[in-house]
Amino acid sequence: MPKAEAPVKPETPTNAETPNARPSQAAIVEPPPPPATKPKLVNSYDPILAYRIDLWARQDYAVGYIDSVRVDGPSPHPVNTRPLKPDDVLSLNGWAGHPRFGLQMRSILFTLCDLVIGAADISSERPDVAATIHPNLARSGWSARLAVTHFPDCDKPTLGAWAVAPTGTLAWPLIGAVPLKLPAPPRQPTGNYVSTVAPVTPEGADPPRIWTFAVRAKVVNLRQCGDTKYAGVGRIPTGTHKAFFSGRAGDWVLLQFSDATGWVAERLLTIQKDEEAPQ
Repeated sequence: MPKAEAPVKPETPTNAETPNARPSQAAIVEPPPPPATKPKLVNSYDPILAYRIDLWARQDYAVGYIDSVRVDGPSPHPVNTRPLKPDDVLSLNGWAGHPRFGLQMRSILFTLCDLVIGAADISSERPDVAATIHPNLARSGWSARLAVTHFPDCDKPTLGAWAVAPTGTLAWPLIGAVPLKLPAPPRQPTGNYVSTVAPVTPEGADPPRIWTFAVRAKVVNLRQCGDTKYAGVGRIPTGTHKAFFSGRAGDWVLLQFSDATGWVAERLLTIQKDEEAPQ
């Protein structure tokens, strides 16, 4: 009788040979995604939002200073100690306010190549300005961060700043404009720069106000600042008058006449009409 052969054990197919086989865990492991780049918050606008500074009514009288312009980073340094790079951010600070009669300003506009490229609020305490320039300018400081990648190109780029008042479309220059050494275009930054401010435009400005008021006393003094200890800069006689309302500090108001500007105690006036100035 022939000897029976032992059955042959079938080979176990590999994953590649087995239909509907589940791949090994190692095969589906993917590398972790790269860490997200944290956006850098700046006061400069996206370039498509820049607009011409001559849309504002520019004045010649300077109302403040750019105190410093530095290149931000782990080791900040003054601007123009080296050519700027696409990922550089400029850090600026200064003050703004009318030095003669203490008109507080609303915003700072930053300009380059005749374009408004950014803005900042005026909200920092500056006791030094109040002590040496005008008592009503205690809150006249500002600071800003501008991304070089947002800057336009022109032959002689000079970074400047302008202050605008709470109402109207007047813009006054600040002293301290700085020529820049910009990197050649195109500028391809590696960082992500996000503007934190909406464009400040003349179309969005509140119109100036005109007050019609009566003075009952024989005469009312206009003063350099809102306190009787400050010098007089003019007088308002008895009668009915019109003036631009330019600001308020406590119980005092800043009024602008055709021939004088100064502060007066509001309790001495009887306001008859408060209306928008004609455009």
